[in-house]
Amino acid sequence: MDAPTQETPEEFEARRRAAEDLAAAVRALADAAVGTAVDPAVVRGTADAVRALAARLGARTTDDPYADLVRRPVDPAVPQDPMPINPIIGDCSPNRPDVTLGYRDGEVHGRACLTRRFTGPPGFAHGGITAMLADQIVAVTPGAAGRRGAITKSLAVRYRRPVPIGRELTLWGVCTPDGDDMTARFTISVADDLAIEGTAVLVPFDRMRTRRGA
Repeated sequence: MDAPTQETPEEFEARRRAAEDLAAAVRALADAAVGTAVDPAVVRGTADAVRALAARLGARTTDDPYADLVRRPVDPAVPQDPMPINPIIGDCSPNRPDVTLGYRDGEVHGRACLTRRFTGPPGFAHGGITAMLADQIVAVTPGAAGRRGAITKSLAVRYRRPVPIGRELTLWGVCTPDGDDMTARFTISVADDLAIEGTAVLVPFDRMRTRRGA
């Protein structure tokens, strides 16, 4: 793996924008791949082209945890800012769903829409995907309260009804101090119908890092 080279702010922004554009294109490809009905020969040819593109992109890599794509300084008011390749909200993630989270009045508010590539039961999202979404909501709740980031220690999810594919979801979360940890609550709704709710216990990231000796 190559070590990152010194670059100007303008060069970084150009690389970051290119990474965001690539990620969006890959997501569009993934959505097209799960719904295509073209001739099998076209599918095989596309697969060969994708493999060639993967080899081209892999010709030079970085071992930075976030692929040297973090904008500095990090904006604490933007949940995804420290995590550009986060698989749920990262701007540079090629596999993320369509999710937007933000902070308002000490709470997390957002929206999401899950496409067919996240299907579990016919017409509905896979429960594991919505659990990942729940985990991401609670993980960023400390930021809404002006606290540093946290790691999910435990997560309790209650599925009240299936989450349909292609429908807009409303997301909400909040956390409160609980001794050395934090307790969070979240909901995922479809229109005015509550679909998923739950709670979580969060551990401040700095404390976990200290315990690991990082």
